[in-house]
Amino acid sequence: MKKKLQLVVLAQGFLFLSFAQTNIPPGDVYGTWGINGSPYNIQGDITIPNDSTLSIEPGVLVEFQGHYALNVQGRLLAIGTDANNILFTVNDTTGFYNPNNTLGGWNGIQFIDTPSENDTSKIIYCTLQYGKAVGSSPPDNSGGAIIITNFNKVLISNSLITNNSAGGSNSPTGGGLSLHFANINLIENVISHNLAWDGGGIQIWEANPMFIGNLIDSNQADEGGGGVWIGGLSNPVFNYDIITNNLAGGNGGGIICWQSTFTTLNSVNVFDNSANWGGGIGVINCELQINYCNIIDNAASGLGGGIASDFSDVYISNTTFASDTSGFLSGAIHGWQSDFQIKHCFFEDNESDFGGAIFADYSELQIDSCSFINNVAQYGGALRINNCNIKVDSCLFDGNEAQVDAGALDYSADSLIFGSLYSVEIYNSRFVNNIAINAVGGFSIQQSHTESPLIDLVIDNCEIANNFAHHSGGFRILRCLNEVTFSNSIIRGNTVEAWTGGGTFNFNTVAEIFNCVFYDNHAATVNLNSTTGGLGISNGSKVNVFNCTFSNNSSGAGGGLQVW
Repeated sequence: MKKKLQLVVLAQGFLFLSFAQTNIPPGDVYGTWGINGSPYNIQGDITIPNDSTLSIEPGVLVEFQGHYALNVQGRLLAIGTDANNILFTVNDTTGFYNPNNTLGGWNGIQFIDTPSENDTSKIIYCTLQYGKAVGSSPPDNSGGAIIITNFNKVLISNSLITNNSAGGSNSPTGGGLSLHFANINLIENVISHNLAWDGGGIQIWEANPMFIGNLIDSNQADEGGGGVWIGGLSNPVFNYDIITNNLAGGNGGGIICWQSTFTTLNSVNVFDNSANWGGGIGVINCELQINYCNIIDNAASGLGGGIASDFSDVYISNTTFASDTSGFLSGAIHGWQSDFQIKHCFFEDNESDFGGAIFADYSELQIDSCSFINNVAQYGGALRINNCNIKVDSCLFDGNEAQVDAGALDYSADSLIFGSLYSVEIYNSRFVNNIAINAVGGFSIQQSHTESPLIDLVIDNCEIANNFAHHSGGFRILRCLNEVTFSNSIIRGNTVEAWTGGGTFNFNTVAEIFNCVFYDNHAATVNLNSTTGGLGISNGSKVNVFNCTFSNNSSGAGGGLQVW
């Protein structure tokens, strides 16, 4: 019998050689779907039974004729090739973008309580588009293209999951994929342009998936996790993934980690994501570990352009934060009652109103061997820290700018919540070339108008050089009633238009300063009645100064040291 060859060219680069079409009625399916029977028109819900396998060959078109699902209770082997993907789609997309009805989409591939004795299902070199989960509760409103619940044996690789959605009532989740109690591997996939209330691209709940080399791009969530939403006792690991251009209306433009998860990012690029809180990543009551990542060009309209963290433990190493912005607090990192360990990181060109790079409240911070370059804020060009324990060691603050106060670091305390004085330690660090339009080019540390001490401050082996402000060029320490230790440091080349060039202890501060060098600091570039070129001690402060050197400082009043 002579067959007529029909050439069908579809969007997205698929080439189908269609000899026939096969109508698949509702019910059980297994065996092999080959190219000669393509397209396969799915006319109702279909199921791969337990102990059975459905194999789909490269180049096959699986076209659902309505809102029907492929339920996998056995094994699915949908294995295409780079040149001949397998396409899962719907015949008519009219109405797809209304999330509250089933029009315009199919109901996804569903692994729900698949028996664990089945072998691994594989979705490789496939495209899944226009999947649509709609319902009032999970699993009906979860996982537009794929939902996996209580099953670990699934490999998704080299596939495109695009233009899928989760809708309906009760916070639908996982526009592209939903993983519940599913410890699966996802390798080198593209997950893009998917929509949901939470987890525009992916939702993870009580699951430990492994992501390797995936692109999670241009997904959108009405509330949290534009790219990925992570919750429950989940421990996902991301390796060499790219998370970009995702949008959340609420929290976590790229990723949101919600409640008791431990999430690890290794060599992941998180860029150009946006949200109100946590433009790149949001973390709430979780543990997050970030290693060798780039968190760049993310934006928050409120808090935390790069990362926002509440009640969480965050460990960051060897990571770059660049050009992250927020409309209010913390260009790169925002912390509220969180514990941060930040080591060997680079912060450049981040911007917000308060804390160009980092803003933290009631938190613990250890910042070690980091560089803060050219960050900008109204207050605290690099860091704005309130009521925190903080240790800064071996860091560089260079070229940061405050449009009001504190070019590099602005620390303040107004109340105790930890039951002891706040520990503020700065060791082996350089504050150079920072600018404040109003006060304090380098750093400012102060407590509020209280009669009791709030801060235990130690500064040792630091360089404070070539900073500029209207007044207080190098540093300012105010109202620190517990004795400050300031030692083994060089304060040089700082300049102000008025008041004190090098640094000042003011308003009843108690301090001991020793083994320090003040040289080439200058005040009175505008106001000839400026107080001090080198060091000023004023307004009831009690400071012991010994074994210090003052050289070549100048001002309109006291050149090296002035007490008033």
